[in-house]
Amino acid sequence: KRSRKGSESISDSGRKRWSKKRTVRKDSDDEEEAVVEKREDATTPPPPRVVPGDKVFGRWTDPAGVYFYAAEVIEILNQSEAKVQFLEDKIERVLKIESELINVKALHPYDEITVKHDVLEVYDVTAKLMSFPTRNAAGDVQYEVQITATDSEPQFNEDSRLVHFSEVSLTDNQASLIIRRMGFAPASNKVSADINFGNLIFGKRKPRTVMASPGATPATSTKARLGSPSDTPKKRRKRGGSHVEESAATLTESSAAENTPRGKKSLNSVLSTTEDERDNESLSKRYRRTAGSSGTPSKSKQLTSNIFEGMCFILTQSGDSKKMTDRDKTDTETDITESSKKFDKSEIRGIITACGGRVLQGFPSQEDLHETVNEERVTIADRMCLTMTYLLSLANRVPVLSYKYIHDCQSSGRKLKYRPAYMLPAGHSSLLMMDVEQEQDYRQDLQVNGCLLPSPPSTFTRLSNKSKEVEPASQKKILSGLHVLVLSKDKGFSDDWQSVLDSLGARVTKKTTSSARLSQIRVPDVVIIEKPVPTAMAQDLLKREDIPVVSTKWAIQCIINNARIAYDNFTCSLS
Repeated sequence: KRSRKGSESISDSGRKRWSKKRTVRKDSDDEEEAVVEKREDATTPPPPRVVPGDKVFGRWTDPAGVYFYAAEVIEILNQSEAKVQFLEDKIERVLKIESELINVKALHPYDEITVKHDVLEVYDVTAKLMSFPTRNAAGDVQYEVQITATDSEPQFNEDSRLVHFSEVSLTDNQASLIIRRMGFAPASNKVSADINFGNLIFGKRKPRTVMASPGATPATSTKARLGSPSDTPKKRRKRGGSHVEESAATLTESSAAENTPRGKKSLNSVLSTTEDERDNESLSKRYRRTAGSSGTPSKSKQLTSNIFEGMCFILTQSGDSKKMTDRDKTDTETDITESSKKFDKSEIRGIITACGGRVLQGFPSQEDLHETVNEERVTIADRMCLTMTYLLSLANRVPVLSYKYIHDCQSSGRKLKYRPAYMLPAGHSSLLMMDVEQEQDYRQDLQVNGCLLPSPPSTFTRLSNKSKEVEPASQKKILSGLHVLVLSKDKGFSDDWQSVLDSLGARVTKKTTSSARLSQIRVPDVVIIEKPVPTAMAQDLLKREDIPVVSTKWAIQCIINNARIAYDNFTCSLS
């Protein structure tokens, strides 16, 4: 019988072995770790892949073929089998854990899945994950997907949208690829292969670039990783367009973002030890060493208490030091009298990592791949602002807190409740003429002032089917069912707002090329532009007076007011 790797032998009497870790001497400041005695139980089994209550994709076989549908684990029968109940029809089946079940959290960027066509819901279309799974306000897993319909599937699709895990199914081939990536053998015996005509070449065969996974970006060459004399520091691109604040630049932020175009990371680099983790570990050691040298036992005890374990933080800072609201001025005056603490990213990163938390370089999205589905996400800012990270946090319903929360948790030695004392305002509502709070419902006040977008009439084909959808209030996105066209020659701008609008529940199409025409896409409900725009598409839109054209101010006010705002105050010209 083959024993599990790393397990210890157990004597006939059933006693367990006591083991000691060697004393480790650190090079810096001659620090020594205390000898730790740890009782290890060799008979403890590895953690199960699924437990009762987990949401999974379960294998379903019928005359139509083999598919994987959303299900819930009801009972673990033994080490290899589990009983599941399919969510749609409540049918129960016993399936093999390794080869017939896929946890909904196990999907990765570039994994192919199947979703319903947005308009013709009787048809399925192929899609591809753009980022790691996230959770909605109700705690359910959701995916940001890129629609990649094949020639045999319905066309005129949007480019991307956010889907709930229950709206996803997997073909046998899609599921087999995921199960193999996880290190298991799928139940189906057939082995699929992708036919790639790029293999047909003339002349000598050249080595191909290895991809991280299907659809991944090419791996960075060794020369590019090591740097070359021609590599010069580039000015950081302003994200989000003209109506978004530029965040304060720091050495930590720019170093990670400039290695690859727009800071995009390959999947292999994300799944291995990342630069973020190495930086966090270095900051944690440095901060512990600094705190330990102060000779204050209470502070040292606080720093080792892992109060931020299971949390990941995103830091953002307004780049406009002159812009400050009345509330910010009041808070600043209080800070001067009560505390001398200022917003110092390096110090905040050190505190977070020393207390067991994780600091991300950027907000998790298609441009910054971070796996956070099992962690609590929190954004830390110096004050209310309009940086892209701030807007992404609000759009994803990630709480945005004042940096004072970190200092107060450190001082108290425990994780404090951050609602509502430490939550910063969502922003300034130009419609209500006041600062509004996060997670609040202002629709009644907006409705009184005629600021909300009216519901479409039942005869309006473009949105009539979406208005009939019944969604729980906690899960409904403010732009759910709305088809938004993002139009600009700036590809970076389009990518930035694609992530924001996907998070708000919109169906997003983006066009940046001069050859794009309105007849080639599904007719949008609204167009968001940043000049200059593609000329041909602009000419087509000028002939369609029924399609409103707005600036990003409309989307920003939707995020701040947490409501679907009317277009009237935000329309702009295409010229």
